[in-house]
Amino acid sequence: MPKVVDFDQKKREIAHKALYVFAFDGYHGTTMARIAAMCHIGRSTIYEYFRNKDEIFTYTLNQSFDDIKLDFQDVLARPGRDGVDRISTIIRRILTNLYRDKRVMLVLLEHTLRIMREDQDVAERLGDRAMEILGMFASLLQEGIANGEIRPVDPQAMAATLGTLVEAAVFQFSIDTDVSLETVLASVLALIAGLRCHSRQAV
Repeated sequence: MPKVVDFDQKKREIAHKALYVFAFDGYHGTTMARIAAMCHIGRSTIYEYFRNKDEIFTYTLNQSFDDIKLDFQDVLARPGRDGVDRISTIIRRILTNLYRDKRVMLVLLEHTLRIMREDQDVAERLGDRAMEILGMFASLLQEGIANGEIRPVDPQAMAATLGTLVEAAVFQFSIDTDVSLETVLASVLALIAGLRCHSRQAV
């Protein structure tokens, strides 16, 4: 009896392994044949899942956004945490994942910027996904403000600031290969702690 292949799962596996090919061969040096070899599938088989390496790359970026959404859902499902703790936990998870695969992360960053410059449609779609994540941060902030956990701020503006903090941490990872994750996290989380309402800080 032939083995049943889960199409979506196989796509995720191919995209994940492709990231390491991009990281070590460079984007322009990467070929579909090389990705297929890394995945231990035939060169013709990979085209059943993706048309080209740009499509694999864009799919991977979307998966990254989906992973962040899952982090949000997991944190929100856990009771007993205030807004600042929830935001800190999500930021910690995002930065930990980025730091774990720094080389892959840098390739993602470099070629995300390239694709966004060259393909307006892709740029708009990725921009929409980024705004979706910022909107989730804004909702957390608004809820925390309403509950008296977070000091009064503009939720949308502060969500954008949180996004900038993540971008700054990524930049630090890229220019200082010796910096530790905990050093960066300590700085970022100290800034986020400043959002806590004074009455909560005194408790």
